Amino acid sequence: MKPRISLKIEYLKQLQEERGISDAALASMASLNPSQIWRVKEGRCNPGPDFIAGLLNAFPDKNFDDLFFFSQAFASMPRTR
Repeated sequence: MKPRISLKIEYLKQLQEERGISDAALASMASLNPSQIWRVKEGRCNPGPDFIAGLLNAFPDKNFDDLFFFSQAFASMPRTR
């Protein structure tokens, strides 16, 4: 299995609800297409670099680890020093 980055979908939904941000508004804030937001939130595709950068720009008070995680396959790989 290839290493991948995934969105913390439930956390994003919670953020949107708390802040009153629709998917369309989030897409605008992140300079993304609303369909990109939908596809990633539905698990139909993984977030790419533009999606990741867009979400981090849309939520400047959050960091990468708040919104995303590495797949288990990546996390279990040995670290090099």
